[in-house]
Amino acid sequence: MKSQREWLQEIMNLSNKHPDIEIHFCVDSDDILEFGWTDHKIVNVEIEAWWRDDDRIYVGENEIKEYFAEYYYENNESKSEEEIEKLANEKYEKEAKEVICVYTSANYKSNNSLKLK
Repeated sequence: MKSQREWLQEIMNLSNKHPDIEIHFCVDSDDILEFGWTDHKIVNVEIEAWWRDDDRIYVGENEIKEYFAEYYYENNESKSEEEIEKLANEKYEKEAKEVICVYTSANYKSNNSLKLK
């Protein structure tokens, strides 16, 4: 398992290799507290397709294309599956972008406990 410093170095290496693409943090929010701070660790770094609508973020070519296809299916019921797939692919090519995704998670076990003085 990589250390946090190794993950940070990987982010910098990708950023130096691809200076034209943005860095985005994809935060696993399953175990985030309603109030207070939570500890996150980097669990993966990769270049990935990225798209955002008003409500959420979609990451990965398949997830993005599936979202677009669902949208077109719900709003263009008279279109065939092939036409919907073509529309979804065209929208993906126009609107999705590649970014450096830094995946983090609060859902891990830490050996460090917080000691208050």
